[in-house]
Amino acid sequence: MDVNKIIKLLIPIIIYEVFVVIFLIKLNELNTYLLKEYSNAFFMELLQYNGWEPLKYFGMTIVLGAISIIGIVFCWNILKNSYVDVEEMFACILSILFCVVTIIILMKFISIPILKAVFLAAIALVGGAYSFGKK
Repeated sequence: MDVNKIIKLLIPIIIYEVFVVIFLIKLNELNTYLLKEYSNAFFMELLQYNGWEPLKYFGMTIVLGAISIIGIVFCWNILKNSYVDVEEMFACILSILFCVVTIIILMKFISIPILKAVFLAAIALVGGAYSFGKK
């Protein structure tokens, strides 16, 4: 097994994971601040913090999760539909594992308090639309 070939195949996922780690560090700092300063605040106050910064992080989490899902599908199709050598197979399996772990960690980090506030805003929006739409 050629380790150099595996590393070359994993370079895109390594770059992606470094970016995700940097994002998660910043998201964790934001979460810590929001939990400390906005623990009892109205959900819209939390979402409006620093020019809607929590929503920007929520959107970026969606984008990073989508990239991971695309990576999983891409690697799965490579493994399923074509002949690959041992190095490519190993790189694809590692990439799939990295992407799955990334999705799980992203969901954990975004869940409190940002996801809670986004869900409350969505419920308020749907409820408001329903009540105004009903005559």
